[in-house]
Amino acid sequence: MKKYVAATITAAFLLTTGFAPHSYAAAPDGQNNSGYQNAISYDEYLARKGDVAPPARTADPDTEETAPRVDEGASNNDEAAPKKEKAAPNTDTNAPKREKAPNTDATAPKKERAVSDNNGAKRTNQGSARDNVISAGLKYLKTPYEFGSSRSSKSTMDCSEFVMWAYREGAGLDLGRGSSRTQLKYVKQNGILLQDISQLKKGDLVFFMSHRGSNESDYSGINRQQQRVTHVAIYMGDNKLLHTFSKKAGGVKVTDFRGTAWELRFIAGGSLL
Repeated sequence: MKKYVAATITAAFLLTTGFAPHSYAAAPDGQNNSGYQNAISYDEYLARKGDVAPPARTADPDTEETAPRVDEGASNNDEAAPKKEKAAPNTDTNAPKREKAPNTDATAPKKERAVSDNNGAKRTNQGSARDNVISAGLKYLKTPYEFGSSRSSKSTMDCSEFVMWAYREGAGLDLGRGSSRTQLKYVKQNGILLQDISQLKKGDLVFFMSHRGSNESDYSGINRQQQRVTHVAIYMGDNKLLHTFSKKAGGVKVTDFRGTAWELRFIAGGSLL
């Protein structure tokens, strides 16, 4: 009975002020719920009166909807930006093409090529050098022979000094002041050694062994590559040699090559040009 009286007093007070609780599941002691349709909670009542600030609503972590997610298919701004159109290819086939300048090198006369040797001396192309060596040698025709000549006066010459001056003046090559053996060594280091007479060209050097006789049998069975060089000459072409070899022969002269003892004494040729 006491509970009923207290509930009645409270309800009457709240109704006069326009507030009523709505937090009850049912009216007290089974009373009708119609009087509680518009009731509010006690906390809200206090807030309306200004006594206490309303509590902040907290979302239930299990039921709160999260912010809408960005579409996973979308990409960043850079990739989503429209791609720039590629420059259209130049389809103007009517544009005039540039004409290539004609190559005038083929029609222009070729300059004679300068050739330098290991000693720094300059000479003209191979064909001219060969001719020049022979021309330089012919200037000394009939110069007296002297074995072991001085290499300085040109008044007398032996075979290697004659070759030295012809190559120095005709081709700009300094073969040194040595003997025919020294000149063979120079060829091996700086030129091409020729083993057959048929390989010789005008202006090439020709090396010989000592005289053994005038018959082929005098040289049979000899290993030519092991023989000591004792003479050098310049091949003129057309089966001719330009050289000097004795006082009796008259000094610098032109002789035949094949069919003579010179052919039998042949050791090797040397090409430097």
